[in-house]
Amino acid sequence: MVSIMDMKYLLNTINTNDFFNQYWGCNFLKFRGGDNFFSHFKKLDILKTIHTIEDAIPLTTFLNQEKTEKMPRYNNAIPVDDYLKNGYTMRVRHLNKLYPDMAVLFEQMEKLFCGNASMNFYASRYPAKGISPHYDVHHIFALQIAGKKEWKVSLTQNFQPRWDFSPAIKTAQTIDYESIILHEGDILYIPPGFIHKTETMSSSEHISFAIRMPDTTDLIHTALNDLITKNTVFRTELPISVIDGTIAPKKISKSFLTNIVAALSLELENYTE
Repeated sequence: MVSIMDMKYLLNTINTNDFFNQYWGCNFLKFRGGDNFFSHFKKLDILKTIHTIEDAIPLTTFLNQEKTEKMPRYNNAIPVDDYLKNGYTMRVRHLNKLYPDMAVLFEQMEKLFCGNASMNFYASRYPAKGISPHYDVHHIFALQIAGKKEWKVSLTQNFQPRWDFSPAIKTAQTIDYESIILHEGDILYIPPGFIHKTETMSSSEHISFAIRMPDTTDLIHTALNDLITKNTVFRTELPISVIDGTIAPKKISKSFLTNIVAALSLELENYTE
């Protein structure tokens, strides 16, 4: 099982040096996945088996461009197919918590890319549109495991987006998209910051692997967390004179800030080669 469900097969049909030099973080790419890699997903038959997993209920939602519905407790009176017939797409989050095979892939993915991973499943059984155009703050690998789906990806990128800093997308703005059709066995890589939307014409199943890479702010947060235990300056309360609900600008003394910057700079040297 592990030899087939191995993340090394994710990129085995393309030149990995070219991928990381020409596409990683800066451009989207459609490519074919390894046949063995995809055949195992089909054997899992996620859409059919997910209803038998009690833990999947709170992780399941139904999406369309207007709203998101939480998964009702599955029973004959409220079948999942009713949502799919009405143009919803089924999303199951955190597959790695539901399937042991996915847990193996999840661990391999975090090691391969040295980032924080997530793994979601999406299924549509009738014509359906995904959520409104948006961009993500993480890298995406969309693996088409059944049917086909159209992705429209913007030709321009919002650079360096972050989960706590994401400039709003103006819905009225004109966006130039490239249309990409994914068939079974295709993979689409989308870097952070590319606006995209999806549409299913008949039926589709895909798994989304997402990777959020540490950034400069994460490095500073790590250094600060270390400094809190080492340096009392970083545990010192600010005087009332410099705060007014929030930290007011231009009220903190230059010498106080100089000490903070010097301590942080010294701590960051521990992370240099």
